[in-house]
Order: sequence, then C-alpha cells, then structure tokens
Amino acid sequence: MTSRFSPIIALALTILAFAAVACGPRSSPLLSQNEIPPTRTPVTTEGSPTPILPHNPRDNFDQGKQYIKLAEWKENSVKFSNALAGYVLRHGFTYPVDVVVSTPEEYEAGLLNGTVDIVTEFPRDTEKEWYDAQLAAGTIKDIGTLFEDRPEKRIVIQTALATRAPEVVAFLQKFVPGDESHTRLSDLIRAGRAGFSPEAAAQVYFKENPGKVATWASQAEADLVSAAITAGRIAYKPTRCYSGQQGFC
Repeated sequence: MTSRFSPIIALALTILAFAAVACGPRSSPLLSQNEIPPTRTPVTTEGSPTPILPHNPRDNFDQGKQYIKLAEWKENSVKFSNALAGYVLRHGFTYPVDVVVSTPEEYEAGLLNGTVDIVTEFPRDTEKEWYDAQLAAGTIKDIGTLFEDRPEKRIVIQTALATRAPEVVAFLQKFVPGDESHTRLSDLIRAGRAGFSPEAAAQVYFKENPGKVATWASQAEADLVSAAITAGRIAYKPTRCYSGQQGFC
C-alpha cells in the first residue's frame, strides 16, 4: 500500500508547495507581465532658446508671423507674467511664442541682438546703468509696468518690436493683471510632478477674471483666448508632446 500511493502523495505535496510559494510573500525580484509598470515617455525641459519648429497642423497660429521671444529666469513671478502674456499672444494674437531662459547679461544682450523681444519684469533698480544707457540710445523701449506696488519692474522691449508687431506693444501697454491676483497665484507655483505650473496658474487667473483679456486686447482677440481656454488648450510655448513630436500640445 505504501509503495502504491507514495507517487500520488508526492505529487500532491509538490502541488501544495507550488501553491504556497505563489500565494506567499514575493522573494524573487522578477515581475509578471501584468506587474510591469508602463513605460512613460520622457518630457524634455525648456531650453535656452527653443529652436524654431516646423508648423504643427494642430496649431492655429499665423505662420506669416515671427516668433515673439520672452526672457525668463527662475523667479516664479516672471514665469507667471510670461504665462499670462504668452497665452494671450499665442491664442489671442495668433503669434508663435518662445521662452528664452536667460541671465540678466544674456537677456540684455538678447534685447540688442534680437534673440529676446520682451522682458516682462526688467529690474530697473539693479540694472539702472545699462537701462539708462540703452534707453537714451534708443535700442530699447520701456512701455510700462505690470505692478502698482513694484514700479521698478518694467516691461522692456527691443525697439524693433514696435515696428514689427505694434499690436503686441499696444497689448503690453494695457497688460496689468492686478497685484493681488498676480502675487497670490505666482506664489502657488511649484516645480515637480506634483507641482503647480505657471501655465496652470494662468488658467486659474483667466477663469477667475473672465473679462480681463478684453481690457488688454480687442473683443475678437479676447474671444479667441476664451475659445482656447474652453477647448482645454493650456500650453503657449513649444514643448515636447507625449507622442515625441515637438509642438503646442
């Protein structure tokens, strides 16, 4: 009897052993097919400057217009100012917009050589010598400030922009978001996957202030901005889409 049933008993014990391993804690580093996490397509960070890109059929900007290039650095206030202005320029005025990440020396040189068109928060107090000299020479224009409580932060453009895109200059002269909203939303900006981007902050601003764009631009341009917001368009500058193509996602 023992020899007759021993193979069956051995087989049953083997099956039970495998079941215990399968249901017990994992000791092997190997993952099953269902446990392998999906591969995420990397998103590149913004460069300085982003190259001029071929037209993406998804975009509605006017291909006959040249890029408007905004200087940017690490200050969240500057990033938020650019996100607001850039969104209106991109979706309202249908200009392609680019951001040039710069140091003061780089954006000052850029204003002179054309690689930068606009500095939305030029620090007149700390760059006064350069500012006074270039303003006197006529190579730059000061067209106002975004702030009542920070008048030393100036909107400075390269002089040629006034001829190339006078409607952009007219918009910037009226572009005053309001100190309280600007400070509150720019203070919320955080980097990282769980952060709050300048573009997201701009969307909150537009939704909190639905009639504001019409005070900076024509009603037709304000309507285009509203349509972009309704359609869920968040980006205003070149970025890398999850498809791997570059364009406005």
